[in-house]
Amino acid sequence: MQPAVADEGGNAEGREGTSSVPADDAARGKAFWEDEGLPPKTAEQEASQKAVASGQRAEVEALTTETGQVFANPDGTFTMETSSAPERVRRDGRWVAVDTTLVRQANGTVEPKAAQNLVLSGGGAAPLVQFTEKQHAYQVFSPWDLPTPELDGSHAVYKSVLPDVDLVVQVTADGFSQNLVVHTPQAAANPALESISYPVKVDGLQARTNANAVSYVDAGGQPVFISSAPLMWDAGTSDSTHTMLGRSDSEVTAEVDPVDALTPGSQARTSVADVSADNEKLQIVPDQEFLQDPETTYPVVIDPPTVKAKLAGWTTVWSSELDTSFWNTSHALGVGYDAFVDNKKARSLFQFDTRAVSGKKILHAQFSAYEIWSANCTKKNVELWRTSPINSSTKWGAPSWSAKVDTVSAANGFSSDCKDAIVEFDATSAVAYTAKAKSTTTTLGLRADEGDPIAWKQFMSPKDSATTSERKPILSITYVTPPTSAPSTVKMSDPNVSCSSSSSPAIIRDTTPRLTATPTSADGSNAVLRPNFELYTGSSTTPTSLKPSAYTASGTAGTVPTATLTSGTTYHFRARTEYKYTYNGTTGYLYSPWSTASCYFKVDNTGPPKPDITSDNNVYPQCAGTTCATSPETGSVGMTGTFTIAAGAADVRRYVTWLNGVKIEDKTYSANTATHKVSVTPDKRLTNTLRVQTFDAAGNPGETRDYLFNVAKPAAAAGVWKFDEGNGTTVANAQGTANPLTLTDATWTNYARQGKGLKTNGTSSYAATSGSVVDTAGSFSVSAWANLGTRDKISTVANQNGSKVGAFQLYYSESLDRWVFNRYAADSDTASPTIVRAISTKPGVVGAWTHLLGVFDRQNQQLRLYVNGELQQETAFTTPWASTGPFEVGRFKGGGGPSSYFTGQIDQVQAYKRVVYPDELAALANLEDPATGKTQAELLAHWNMDETSGTTGADASGRANQLLLQTGAAFKATDDAGHGNVLELNEAVLGRATSAVALDDSGSFTVAGWANLAQLKLEDTTVAHSPTVFSHPGNQRNAFRLWYRQEAGETVGDWNFGVYATDVLNGPAATTVSDEVNPPGNWIHVVGVYDSVTQSAKLYVTGERQGDENGAYVADVYQPTGPLMVGGSRRHDTGAWGNALPGQLDDMRVYAGVLSEEEITQLSIVDEPPIDIG
Repeated sequence: MQPAVADEGGNAEGREGTSSVPADDAARGKAFWEDEGLPPKTAEQEASQKAVASGQRAEVEALTTETGQVFANPDGTFTMETSSAPERVRRDGRWVAVDTTLVRQANGTVEPKAAQNLVLSGGGAAPLVQFTEKQHAYQVFSPWDLPTPELDGSHAVYKSVLPDVDLVVQVTADGFSQNLVVHTPQAAANPALESISYPVKVDGLQARTNANAVSYVDAGGQPVFISSAPLMWDAGTSDSTHTMLGRSDSEVTAEVDPVDALTPGSQARTSVADVSADNEKLQIVPDQEFLQDPETTYPVVIDPPTVKAKLAGWTTVWSSELDTSFWNTSHALGVGYDAFVDNKKARSLFQFDTRAVSGKKILHAQFSAYEIWSANCTKKNVELWRTSPINSSTKWGAPSWSAKVDTVSAANGFSSDCKDAIVEFDATSAVAYTAKAKSTTTTLGLRADEGDPIAWKQFMSPKDSATTSERKPILSITYVTPPTSAPSTVKMSDPNVSCSSSSSPAIIRDTTPRLTATPTSADGSNAVLRPNFELYTGSSTTPTSLKPSAYTASGTAGTVPTATLTSGTTYHFRARTEYKYTYNGTTGYLYSPWSTASCYFKVDNTGPPKPDITSDNNVYPQCAGTTCATSPETGSVGMTGTFTIAAGAADVRRYVTWLNGVKIEDKTYSANTATHKVSVTPDKRLTNTLRVQTFDAAGNPGETRDYLFNVAKPAAAAGVWKFDEGNGTTVANAQGTANPLTLTDATWTNYARQGKGLKTNGTSSYAATSGSVVDTAGSFSVSAWANLGTRDKISTVANQNGSKVGAFQLYYSESLDRWVFNRYAADSDTASPTIVRAISTKPGVVGAWTHLLGVFDRQNQQLRLYVNGELQQETAFTTPWASTGPFEVGRFKGGGGPSSYFTGQIDQVQAYKRVVYPDELAALANLEDPATGKTQAELLAHWNMDETSGTTGADASGRANQLLLQTGAAFKATDDAGHGNVLELNEAVLGRATSAVALDDSGSFTVAGWANLAQLKLEDTTVAHSPTVFSHPGNQRNAFRLWYRQEAGETVGDWNFGVYATDVLNGPAATTVSDEVNPPGNWIHVVGVYDSVTQSAKLYVTGERQGDENGAYVADVYQPTGPLMVGGSRRHDTGAWGNALPGQLDDMRVYAGVLSEEEITQLSIVDEPPIDIG
């Protein structure tokens, strides 16, 4: 790698000129195309339909979390209700409401009915509390003998652990607090309270102290349990004017039960105890001055609380405690200037999980908090702000108060004239900002005039013993979803003609054709959708707009006729979805992207009329209606059928036939011919489109006829060898008991393309069946995944033996330096055999997994070689012969005996007794699971960034692809509950990291990771910003790159994923771009996917696909020889190193293959129990 060279002037490169042609059938050269049907319904769509049908809101259960729920409303909108504290827990696979009521178990221990995984002591020497989370356990013990506890709701009271001192454990929704209730000054003078040492035990965790709080972190530095700063508070002074939570003054000042003491009064004086911890003890040092102060009113409570680490939470910050965090405190949450008790300024903050509304159209957001104290009944302003994120180490001076979003004048909790009450704030602008930033959280802060004591207020903590669901801080968000995909089935319905390309426009005679498209939307269960069409005449760029008068529900086609068109003229049209929503009496409109390819047609009545098509013996009957959605499947892929074409005119001499957009026959007769027969072999499952056009003797083209028929799936493979055994000498055929493979001198690898695989030595390793598997005299196909160990020798992947030589060979050629599929013209050991080859266009990539498919098509007498799902070469072969010997993996039978042993690894071999067609390549080259239809990507590298020091990051995938940190890159510990230790990059010195992951860039791959861009850097609008998350640099250009872009002078930007054809400055490029986004200011999950079969590049931000639904069309991609890079890349304009990322990276992953959208969504979730996707 070249040494780092600074960007010229330190500025980002200019915006790159790239192509964003959609990766659709038009880009792949098809003459016409037909959508297969509607996209599957989402959970939101199903809930919306239920809400509309019932007239009542319906929960979107798939979006339910501990802290939030999403509901579909009957009017088509959605509402998310999210709390900063857990509201529900998973029990037996379902969500149940939190119930912290304690119940004594048969073994004497105590557990809550439905809360966190807590077990409390039943007395004696057992742990006071055992808290289990994410396979880790935290145990805290009492320093004193424990009596049998008295249970009071969520409290376990261990009486008199010291004279006049009770130990009370309170279970909360997010954890517990251990509270010493010291009843008298005399009890406080006990030397045992000078320093309290709670013994602890932790499983796989380390204690870390910051901001007077203790975090117990896992090996990656991610907090699992947090024990926030231990607070001390007294009973407070009597205040005859205030009432609080409906309690009378006498109730507040009377002798206090230890459970009642846990709720601080409005006039309670406070102090902070010191804390220290290691893996064996939690040391609390109470403030002795506070205990001995004559102003202190007993009883005094000394906690700390311990909670499960989560992104959602709350805190308060005090000017009197500059270095103290009060994360998830049970104390009242103050705002303003407290001149009444502690002489401090306070601000309170709340963080909510709002990932469900990322990218949504926010109609309204309301934040509500329960005010329990004010200085009097004179209303004073309270301000709501959008802030930067908070965590367990947030203290005074943090976070950044980014924007004031609302001001409310309120006074509640002073007397019966202004009782405790909910205060509601309009948080719409704050949530709209974070939704546009694609952020997973929204953080709100409350503050008041810090110079006016009368403005001092307190709000109820979610942990207050008097809290209810209505009194907790809640963020309620009403939203709709902009349609992100163009409508389906864009075509003409009358006449029924498929969407056609500009090079092959359909010919129609109807001068008022009817256009159709089917809009879909998650919110479209009401009649709120309709397609919009733009119709263009000839080369004109000025469209005629068309739309149906009626709106329909999602999934219902909308049609509209054109005005009278002119014969002899070519037209084209496109469509988009219009979504009409109404909220609070106001109607708005949202629009999907336009359909990516226009549909071309020509009105022409000079040629023959539309021909009729019939299937001989009705093998492939025509579908009923505009699509095949309701028609049965018949025949099978690869089963030839005969169709009779009746011209319907006397002077027809030419018949041209296409199947699924590809011309299959062009037949010209010397005389007028009224009928013609054509043999058609369907090459895809479900909808197949047979198009016929006739020409008269003068050469005039006739009207286009499209015949749609529905085809059943093809015959299964004869052999599927997955190599998942991992030991032994036999590899089972997954298709049955016949034709197992027997290994010779071969070993196993645990890290193949999918699970385990075959490892060969290049000299004697192979696997063979006992007999033949395919008929090499007829059509057959062989598919395999190969990991090439060297390009310096011939390496055979598969062959089937004849008596003298193999009938075919799928292999890597040393002399050609290419992948090859060949056939010998005869079963002969002659010294100069005739060999026909189909050869790849590029060299192999050593150490990388590559998909190979060799096809012999007997009907068309062709050899075909596909590499990573792309056709490399078609070669004529006319002398097939039958081999009857074993099917072998890893060697070839030549004239001189076995040879050309494979060096490397082989996985997932399949053999077919038929042609495998291009439409089947996605399932093979992207390794679809036949049971689910989902792609199966394989993790090649996974950098958790769990280290705290050093210059190498471990690879959690097990493949030993270490991440090498360059100058300006370092590991850093954080208190972020979702990330823990991270990689921090110094943009000024081009800080970045690299790894020599063996990746075949011409094959499908996925890169994914979390980025936290430095907000202050992005706020500098005098320069452009172009920070890179992932890249694969070459000498001048990147083969691919994933990055954020923000232009100079702009406060918004976008995410980009680009793939590049050559290592040449300003060479061909394909890029997909996100919606316009606000600068993140928080952790954002980004994913780039290249699908080599569909030749598409796709981008996902916070789990949501961005840009065109088909992705950007990638014509080619080059293969660099250097390592992958995170945090930097080549500049596209100069080729110098640049595009450095100011900020942090975490959980970076590289996959071979296409990660499914469901798995991408799971990766974007960091605050729930992890789902292992590999």
